[in-house]
Amino acid sequence: SPLPVQDVMTPLRSCMDKYKGKTIGLIGTNKAMKTKIYNFTDQIDWLIPDGEQFNDVHNSYVELATEGQANKKNSETLISASRTLVDQGAEAIVLGGTDLFLVFENQELPFDIIDCADIHIRHVANLAAK
Repeated sequence: SPLPVQDVMTPLRSCMDKYKGKTIGLIGTNKAMKTKIYNFTDQIDWLIPDGEQFNDVHNSYVELATEGQANKKNSETLISASRTLVDQGAEAIVLGGTDLFLVFENQELPFDIIDCADIHIRHVANLAAK
């Protein structure tokens, strides 16, 4: 039987409960970053890239999503922005875009990555398995 339409924020909210009161970095589109993932929680202290890096992250994500693959330039931009947020106090980085895994999936980084797309996929797979 077909799965019903799912609210993508519910599984993300459940996953993020353990980060309440903590500082978390966020990269994604300019809309996702400006709204802190569409204002889904105020119980996290969000850090986002600022200045020129904000625009660079957005543009790199759009290029990545349009091309469907990572290249050296957009990978370096997105990883560098994430490292900057960690240097500013982020305890983990939220990937606020479905294509960002293309940059981060095989990286060994000294910080946690929270992949929103992966959270949504696991949620739907669990529903399908029931």
